[in-house]
Amino acid sequence: MDWSKPIRNLADKFHRDTANMLIVTSALGWFLSSAAQIFAIGVNNKLSPKEKSFLMPQEAYDALTNIFLFVTFSAAAKKLTEKAIDKKLINIIKPEQYKSPILTVVSIVSGAIASNIITPYVRNYLGAQAQKRIIDNRLAPPETPKKPIKPLIINDGTQPINNKFIYPTTMRTSLKV
Repeated sequence: MDWSKPIRNLADKFHRDTANMLIVTSALGWFLSSAAQIFAIGVNNKLSPKEKSFLMPQEAYDALTNIFLFVTFSAAAKKLTEKAIDKKLINIIKPEQYKSPILTVVSIVSGAIASNIITPYVRNYLGAQAQKRIIDNRLAPPETPKKPIKPLIINDGTQPINNKFIYPTTMRTSLKV
């Protein structure tokens, strides 16, 4: 497959919309770095399985939270600013000339707010909830499996009592009502 055409199309799209390029490439970079961090924890021989089971979900929650909040907050801020410029709520002398740079600055500022203020708060909350579930599961007493009692069947006229002593049953009774 010739990759030059899709790459050229993507480059043209990102050239026209640098704010979108910043959002997409930042999210992609965050995804790759988070995947590398989770992989590094998984293959680290110095960490015990208990530590890995604690750190890997924490990193996964961090990654999901970071990427989701960054993309949604930055894209929403960009879209709101774009609508405000189009509806002339933001007064710009030459909107066709300055719209793209303004949206780029909005993407950078909203990305910084999402990354440094909103994301840490939400990430820490979600991570604490996940850790609590893991700790609660570890501290809960293990359930002992209940073994079914197998009755001892003896066909020679004896019956088990307390599964230790076997007494012969010599007397058979029947009740008439």
